[in-house]
Amino acid sequence: MRFVIITAFAASLTFFGAAVPAQQVNQKLTDTLLKARDAADRAREAADAAKLAEGPSLAAARRARVASLKARHADAASRIKLTLAGGDHYDGQMRGDQRHGNGIIEFRDGDRFEGETWADNRNGYGVYRFRNGDRFEGQFKDGAFDGLGVRFRNNGDVDQGLWRDNSLREAYPPEV
Repeated sequence: MRFVIITAFAASLTFFGAAVPAQQVNQKLTDTLLKARDAADRAREAADAAKLAEGPSLAAARRARVASLKARHADAASRIKLTLAGGDHYDGQMRGDQRHGNGIIEFRDGDRFEGETWADNRNGYGVYRFRNGDRFEGQFKDGAFDGLGVRFRNNGDVDQGLWRDNSLREAYPPEV
């Protein structure tokens, strides 16, 4: 749907430095979505068959249903809620079996992250709320504060500036 809206304003799009006709992009997207829909239908049929089979395994039926949902969104990030191995909770977009896109991570220790996740890690802009009341708003790279950001401490102190690997490297004075 997003590409259809874009193509209403442009005759071509640029991917990796090369102009690609918008019609070609739309056709590729349509083909990919049709393939994903077919895969989802096959997975849904497998889930139904698992439920009807003698001695059905509820876990097998769930796995088939999850495969159905993932197949339906094979080429686009899909939104999902899950509990991670360590007891953390994730509600957000997935690509394959990785957190990828916008999401919320609620950590077992009470901390919370809302923002961009890419390649199963916090990357891009986000807000990290600590259980003690501190809050960091800014850029993340590979799970760490990295780039421009502001940390609001529960005692009223504010640290803002350029961060690298969770450390403030260059402080900027507060705006007046």
